[in-house]
Amino acid sequence: MNVMTFKQACSAIAIASVAMLYTGQSQAASAEVPLITPVGVTLQDASLFGGNRERGEGGERGEKDPNAPKLKTPGFFPNGGFRRSERFVLADDQARPLYVFEDDTAGKIACVDACTQQFQPFAVSSGGKASGQWTIVTRPDKIKQWAYRGKPVYHFAGDTEALQTNGLKAGGPKWQTAKFELAGDIKRPPVIGVEESRNGGGYVLVDHSEMTLYTFNGKGTPKQACATTACLHRFMPVVAPEVASAVGDFGTVVGADGVTQWTYKGKPLFTYTGDLTAGDVFGIGVNKDYEATMLVRHWMPPEAGLKFDLARGPIVTKDKMTLYRLDTSFHQPDGHGIPNSAPGNPAVGRAMGTASCDDECLKTWQPYVAPKGAVGTGYWEIMTRKNGTRQWAFRGFAMYTYPGDKTPTDRAGADTYEVLVSDDLTHDVYDDNNEYGRAAVRGANAAARFWGYAEP
Repeated sequence: MNVMTFKQACSAIAIASVAMLYTGQSQAASAEVPLITPVGVTLQDASLFGGNRERGEGGERGEKDPNAPKLKTPGFFPNGGFRRSERFVLADDQARPLYVFEDDTAGKIACVDACTQQFQPFAVSSGGKASGQWTIVTRPDKIKQWAYRGKPVYHFAGDTEALQTNGLKAGGPKWQTAKFELAGDIKRPPVIGVEESRNGGGYVLVDHSEMTLYTFNGKGTPKQACATTACLHRFMPVVAPEVASAVGDFGTVVGADGVTQWTYKGKPLFTYTGDLTAGDVFGIGVNKDYEATMLVRHWMPPEAGLKFDLARGPIVTKDKMTLYRLDTSFHQPDGHGIPNSAPGNPAVGRAMGTASCDDECLKTWQPYVAPKGAVGTGYWEIMTRKNGTRQWAFRGFAMYTYPGDKTPTDRAGADTYEVLVSDDLTHDVYDDNNEYGRAAVRGANAAARFWGYAEP
């Protein structure tokens, strides 16, 4: 069996490779915006957890196909494919899920004494502060415990490995895995929604077309703010019915032109005509008086960030240089290397781990090393290499840099393929005798692998 490496010769979009870099983690998700999770709490795609869908373990599986082969590994290729889940299970930095108890109510913690031998309170680490949907409760034994959306969260002692949900069976129907939920906590008009902005690094308010909403934070009127500039694109008011009523933090204001406009926390709302698709935040930095309505932000290591490539979409970076993942070519129904393509199946990334980039591989690719004391948070986790090196992983995939990249706009390591070719014409490298014939679950021995840049 030989390995043949080549560069993909064609590009999905014939457009100049021009990159616009976000400063720091993201201009949209500033430090004033609360984190989605505290440090030490990770977001795990719900499709990684096997079990019954009604209790939130199964992830986004769509309609059940009674003729689909059963898989040995739950969460791999559900119904023959993978798509980005809209639901996430909250877990610790070891990817063990957190639980909530139905009988815990505001001001009263029901899981005490013997209950805590199995369901252990998830204690607040030193320096932890309440923020966003996360609060801190003091238990009867004086332990400071994290609470999410008002519910204290727990470990289950029987979950000894990543992605186990043994607490669901042991605890009974009153125990549930804690799931990330944001939209349901925000009272808002029907025409305004909440969506994740992959370009902006968090969740934003959107209009009925899922376009990002911006607030005007300047002095004077919004019209004056743009009147002194020849604007190629403009911030357009989000029009409200004249009879619209206030909802939560949303109200209305009548502009100088007599048009009724939605406001958020007293600030007028706008869309930006330079945003082309859902998740775009090209209005950032155009005018200092306008800011994207970022509700919560994703955590990133201090040196990590985002850049936006006009040809390829959002890319995750280290010190503004492109980060890469080693992936397999079987599970990409939405393609890769094109704007807003599939970021990769986290189950496949976990199966490949760090061993897929062996000593020969390390002559070309450099692991993104995690410092001592760092803990997984949000989409970021830590994998340990066989030599003990701690390496950052993003959305399930170990992260690497490519020495061939010399400037922040480079992504020269992308679309490098490794194809296993057999000298035996009767041998099918794609048939590994597993259900679905999916060599991808073997990771290191997949018949075709590629290096792709990391996508948020």
